[in-house]
Amino acid sequence: MRDYLNIGSSPVCEKYAQVGSTDYDRKSRIECAVFVNQLKRLFPKGDFGVKSFPHDGAEVGEIIHYREVVANFDPELAETNESAKEVMDAAFEAERKTPEHWDEIAIQELATREKVHLDKEKNFKTWIEQVDSEIGILCGLSYRDLPDWMYHQAFLAGDSPKEAAKQAFDAGNEK
Repeated sequence: MRDYLNIGSSPVCEKYAQVGSTDYDRKSRIECAVFVNQLKRLFPKGDFGVKSFPHDGAEVGEIIHYREVVANFDPELAETNESAKEVMDAAFEAERKTPEHWDEIAIQELATREKVHLDKEKNFKTWIEQVDSEIGILCGLSYRDLPDWMYHQAFLAGDSPKEAAKQAFDAGNEK
């Protein structure tokens, strides 16, 4: 039967994304992914992942989720399988010796992931402005008049602003 130990969402002495804070979802995803990678470097036999847990929100009846890195293992299998025992031992060692700080590789990875996010956000905003211009040329509408999913889908598909505007214009004319 699979089990896990909560390790935390970041090294013990580091600041981490706070539930309810601005941009918690994005920041916690990045921090947990980087922390998993750091733990894998320190405890290579471990089976680390990210688990989401419910948490009472600020509003009555509101449930929000927070993330933590967990060390997975199977205690029953560990009784008869040496590899599973090593995984379980690594889980308990990671819990006992959770790092206090980000290592140099993790610091670089955090900065890179943040930059990639900001670049994507900036590129998306620029792309939207270009689509808006193209839509204005086609039909006098603004991207704000059309559904967000249409732009996210086109952007992720790599469509040019002109192609996305044409698709939006065509979709608007079908109604």
